[in-house]
Amino acid sequence: MEIEEVFRNEPKFRRGPKGNYIDENIYYAFGKTDANRLLFAVFIFKKNNEALIISAREMDNKEKSAYSKL
Repeated sequence: MEIEEVFRNEPKFRRGPKGNYIDENIYYAFGKTDANRLLFAVFIFKKNNEALIISAREMDNKEKSAYSKL
């Protein structure tokens, strides 16, 4: 899966809003796939070191610009 490639290829992270439950915070991942596609993902980091992906898509121009500055 391409989203797994993003997490393996040294993504850049930003913290998003606080989740609805204790220790459930939303994070953003900006990264590249093995085919050099730039993807943006929204996820919840779980206690067992896993990510629950909420959404993933290609970065828009604003996100590409932010990614290059992170």
